[in-house]
Amino acid sequence: TKNLRVENGLLIIEAHKEKFRNAEYTSARIHSAGKLDLLYGKIEVSARLPKGQGTWPAIWMLPSNPFKFATTCAPDDDWQGSRTCDAWPNSGEIDIMEHVGYDPNIVHGTVHTKSNYWKNWNQHKGSIQLQDVHQHFYRYGLVWTPDSITTTVNDIPYFTYHRNSDDWKQWPFKHPF
Repeated sequence: TKNLRVENGLLIIEAHKEKFRNAEYTSARIHSAGKLDLLYGKIEVSARLPKGQGTWPAIWMLPSNPFKFATTCAPDDDWQGSRTCDAWPNSGEIDIMEHVGYDPNIVHGTVHTKSNYWKNWNQHKGSIQLQDVHQHFYRYGLVWTPDSITTTVNDIPYFTYHRNSDDWKQWPFKHPF
C-alpha cells in the first residue's frame, strides 16, 4: 500500500529508497490481464511521470494470449523473461508510453515484434519531447486499426507503425491485447 494506492481519485505508484531482498529500491507494477481485451480502437491514459534517473515507467499492452505465436515454449513456461520461451517478442507488445528517467522530457511509443525489436537492431519507435512530464498530466493514447498502430500525446500523433505484411513476424497485432 505504500508503493501502490488510490488517493483522491488518482492511482499512485511510487518508488521508495529502501532495502528489499537484494534491491535498494521498491516500487510497484500493475497487471491488468483479464480486465480488458482490446482489438482495434482508441485507448488513453492520463499520467504524470516520475522524475529521476533510474525510473522507467511504461504504459504497455501485451497479447491476451501471449503464446499465440510462440514456437519454443513449454506448457508450464513463464513466458515473460524466459530464456527458453519466445512468446515475447513473437506475440507482440505495444508501448503506448515509455519514459526512461535519464532522458527527462522524452517519451516513446514502440512496437515489438519477432522481426522488429532491439535484439535485431531494428526497433520501431517514435519519440516526442514534452515539457515538465513530472509536473503535468499528459494524455498518452493509442489508435489501433487493422492496418496501423499510432501513439499520441494529447491527441497529437508522434509514431505510426504500418502493417506492410500479413506475416505474424512483422504484424502479430490482429488479435486482442
